[in-house]
Parts: sequence; C-alpha cells; structure tokens
Amino acid sequence: MTDIASLEQKIAAEIAGAADEAALEAVRVSALGKSGSVTALLKTLGGMSPDERKVQGPAINGLRDRVNTALNARREGFKGAFDTRLDRAVLGLERRGQQNHGEYGKNDASKHQTILAARADLRRLAGLDQVDAGRPQPVQF
Repeated sequence: MTDIASLEQKIAAEIAGAADEAALEAVRVSALGKSGSVTALLKTLGGMSPDERKVQGPAINGLRDRVNTALNARREGFKGAFDTRLDRAVLGLERRGQQNHGEYGKNDASKHQTILAARADLRRLAGLDQVDAGRPQPVQF
C-alpha cells in the first residue's frame, strides 16, 4: 500500500469518527492546513523531477480533492442532522400553539411567523443560513 493510499484511509477514518463540526474542523486542519499531512505532500512536488511530478502530482492533488469532498459530505450530514432537530423543535412549538389556541387564526399566523423568524436566527447563529438548493423550503404564511 502506498503512502498516499494509507494516508487517505487514515484521514477518511478520522473524518468518519468526527463527532461534531469542531472535531471535523480539527481533521481538516490536520490534513489540509498550513502544516497538514496532505499539504506536506504537496510541498514535496517542488523537489521532484518532472517525470516524478507527472506521476505524483495528480495522485496528491486527487487525494486533496477526495479529502475535501469527504469533509464537505460529512459537514452536510451535520447540517442535515441539525435541520432535523430544529424542524422537530419548531414542529413541537407549533403543536403546542395549536393545542393551547386551537386552529391557526389571525393571531396564530403571527405566532407562526415568530417561530419561523426564531428558526432563521438559530440557523444563522449555527452558520447554516445559506439556502440549500435541493432541500424544500418551509411554507411561509
């Protein structure tokens, strides 16, 4: 097994084992940061002969791309889990509002707007304020 393949397996295991976004960021820095393991391999390209660079360059750059892809996929998984928890919390608030005040009336619609605004604030604070193109957006009243 080559150094690149073993390094890729090690980084993939660290990405899979990251419990939260902070741990994932630590993996990113250790792999792709200024003194990261993948960055160190990229720095060795300058000292290689042109023939070696033709072979090793695409392999190392491919490793960097695959690590970035894996990091982004894992990050999206964290965002999806956060969205699910947030949606459940908002749904719980809506159900309590319906139980306490009956069906949505004129005042209940403004309460619903308040809940949606609070949800948007939480998403912004969590760094999830970008619109996800493939995910259906909540219906606004």
